[in-house]
Amino acid sequence: MVSNELLREFTYARHCELCLMPTPGGAHPHHVHSRGAGRLDIKINLISLCPDCHRRFHDGHIDRKTLLEIVALREKTTVEAIEDEIYRLRRAAK
Repeated sequence: MVSNELLREFTYARHCELCLMPTPGGAHPHHVHSRGAGRLDIKINLISLCPDCHRRFHDGHIDRKTLLEIVALREKTTVEAIEDEIYRLRRAAK
């Protein structure tokens, strides 16, 4: 499920979805559920982060639930609905 257009959209975001700071050099598209666990380049699994927030997430200072809450607000759904859909898609891919 690769969508270069979708990844570009998240890369060219004008601000970090977490700290809301501008990203003039480009945002980092971050997979809320890791790509290694089954690559899902879909909107409900991506969030645009500035380099600092992206590093802070990978250093363990920001948890996945926080990112999921932001995505759920953006997509007008719930964290549970996003997780259910991601798990359903992963099972279907096997």
